[in-house]
Amino acid sequence: MKWEEVEEIGVVNYGPYPVSTTATFLCISKERGRAGRLILNLSKDCIYIKYRKSLIPLLRKYWRGEIQT
Repeated sequence: MKWEEVEEIGVVNYGPYPVSTTATFLCISKERGRAGRLILNLSKDCIYIKYRKSLIPLLRKYWRGEIQT
């Protein structure tokens, strides 16, 4: 994925099973509307990284848009 293709960066919660806990990921997406929600399936149009606050300054080097945390 090229930076020019990125439309949104933000946190998503991944919870594929109704009785298990969720995992928090930073989602780099080609589509808007992915961040800030619970997802049940991982999309091929996104890059998912286990969320850590230390990633935000690194992403700011390349992404000038909003990062929804």
